[in-house]
Amino acid sequence: MAIDTTISYKTKNFDCDSVLAIDYTGFEGEYTFLPLNDKGQWINKIQQVKKLTQQQEDYVATVIGDKKSYSNPVLVACYEPRHGIVYFKNGRVIGQTAICLSCARLESTIKIGDPKREGLLNEVGRQKLNRLCKELQFSDCRNE
Repeated sequence: MAIDTTISYKTKNFDCDSVLAIDYTGFEGEYTFLPLNDKGQWINKIQQVKKLTQQQEDYVATVIGDKKSYSNPVLVACYEPRHGIVYFKNGRVIGQTAICLSCARLESTIKIGDPKREGLLNEVGRQKLNRLCKELQFSDCRNE
């Protein structure tokens, strides 16, 4: 892993080779985790992995980078991430994001559009990310 702390969804300054969407279980009890741990090892609860198209990459960056996705957030006490986005450059992970559609929250190694950096999405932001979830045919998408 080579996490790049300069990349940001806000400015869309990604210089990456590929982006993977991960359908996984990113929690156990009260503990949550990103798709890769600090040692660069994949967690063992991955159900599906799909490479994003450029259009899908741009869509994710636009939704997560837009500060409007965080105004008047949905407040639900859970945070059980089941979807991840992992960015690669030169065969190394440069950033990753974990998303929980149930509680409309995310955490990321990449700067997000939330001015407070809490990662609490509003209903519009959640619906937009849920649209991608359904497009990828991942599990745990919300039925609206």
